[in-house]
Amino acid sequence: MAFSGNPVVTKIGGSVCRVSGVSLGSGGTGEIGLHGSGAEVELPVTWAAYGGDDAGDGVVSLIEACEVSWHFVEQPASEDASIYVEKVDGDDPNALTINLIQPDVGEFGGSLMEIYIRFHN
Repeated sequence: MAFSGNPVVTKIGGSVCRVSGVSLGSGGTGEIGLHGSGAEVELPVTWAAYGGDDAGDGVVSLIEACEVSWHFVEQPASEDASIYVEKVDGDDPNALTINLIQPDVGEFGGSLMEIYIRFHN
């Protein structure tokens, strides 16, 4: 498990979830997925029941309708700490895996984070 800590997943509203209580170490990748996906952290079954949306020019996939943001809730060990977000759906427009990747190996630490996943419908 690349995330450390005890993940707490809170459904903030119909379309927003917060993941707290986790940190990500140097060179690690933490995985968040839909309920039943087998990811390290799974979103609630009631979040984003989504079957696509007709935008006039085709179907908008769940990955396109999802926004991910994060921030530290404590001072990181390094001011150069960087984490980037990768959203993956494979070949299924109704699937979603969110990877938070800390590419730097070194003095990153493992500072606690809050991660917000927002579904735009």
